[in-house]
Amino acid sequence: MSLMMLKELIRNSRRINKYFCHNYHLQVHRNYNFSYDRLKEYRGDTPTRLLNSAAGNAVAYNNFITLDNSLNPKPLNFNLIWLRDHCRCPECYNYSTNQKRCSILDIAQNASVKECTVENNILKIIWTDNHKSTFSLEWLSQFYNNTKKCECPVLWNKRIMKSLNIKSIDVKDFLYSDKGILELLTSVLRFGVGFIKNVLPTKEATEQVIQKISHTQRTFFGDMWEFTDSLDHEDTAYTRDALGAHTDNTYFSEAAGLQVFHCLHHDGEGGETLLVDGFYVAKHLKEKYPTSYQRLTSTFIESEFKEAEKHYLACGPILKLNSITGELEQVRFNMYDRAPLKTVAMENMQDFYEDFINLSKIICDPQNEWWFKLQPGTVLIFNNWRVLHGRAAYTGHRRIAGCYIGYSDWHSKARTLGLL
Repeated sequence: MSLMMLKELIRNSRRINKYFCHNYHLQVHRNYNFSYDRLKEYRGDTPTRLLNSAAGNAVAYNNFITLDNSLNPKPLNFNLIWLRDHCRCPECYNYSTNQKRCSILDIAQNASVKECTVENNILKIIWTDNHKSTFSLEWLSQFYNNTKKCECPVLWNKRIMKSLNIKSIDVKDFLYSDKGILELLTSVLRFGVGFIKNVLPTKEATEQVIQKISHTQRTFFGDMWEFTDSLDHEDTAYTRDALGAHTDNTYFSEAAGLQVFHCLHHDGEGGETLLVDGFYVAKHLKEKYPTSYQRLTSTFIESEFKEAEKHYLACGPILKLNSITGELEQVRFNMYDRAPLKTVAMENMQDFYEDFINLSKIICDPQNEWWFKLQPGTVLIFNNWRVLHGRAAYTGHRRIAGCYIGYSDWHSKARTLGLL
């Protein structure tokens, strides 16, 4: 195509969606308003020619390479700097450390394309400095608009939970095969809860199980902890009193990701475990009280833990949304650890308490509560960012072993298993 023909095309249409040139597709962005002056700012007056193949087509134009191939229903647009930044050749990427080698300043200066081709589902690029990069189309598709799939949460209340019949993983399968830990973490990702059975009722055996997932998260409670009603810490958990549904560590800037409980011994009555799906509760709140849901995602409140020579304090919303997807990521609900409320203006206080009460009523609705008796030998593992827990008051002597696992740590394990 001559330059005069291209100028004529631009005059006839200020927006170009698709234009076919010889044997390749010229794909330009719908939202870009074209003019000849802007065209001159591109890297050359015509797009970089690409060899056509059965695997697909591609073209470098306007700081993008567009791929049109059989692996994806729609063309994929990749920024040139992004492609150069993600070059995985040995000069750009250290496979011994899994780290980048290049400075972004060097990359930005050399993100111009001399030639690009698609052959056998491989995108090959020769840059203007003669550096060569190759990318499999499957690898590129995986990173385009975060298309990788993961386990979708299954939300539940008491009625739904009865029909789910969550499987308990035998400790031998868990410790001595990848299948066991894969099944457990799949359960935690889907339902927020998992169980391991036939574990010796000791703190040491419990720790051995946990180490298969990750190291424990050390807090002022310790690494592995064991609690009774001895009031070793100034916390309601160290009594025989009932505990309403709550999440732990709201006074930390990042709450623990997983929480672990193992009842080692109980010779009395009561002490049943309570679990509530915080994501189910939040969905119900959003449907019934949408304004309350919105305000609880944006109103920050403080939580604290205080005892001798310790004062932990953190601030955040009760319902925390993922900053990228906007989806609910974490429930931070704890009636016991709320600090004096000073982060809400007095003129907004009535609205806050209305929202907080609306949420609390749904959490405390018996239809949303799952109660069961945790027996020695069964380890309970649940997502502390999603599932609220509590217990019934009890009599007699009761010993519980447990620990925390960091959010980043258990997600790391899930990624190595291909679950995230």
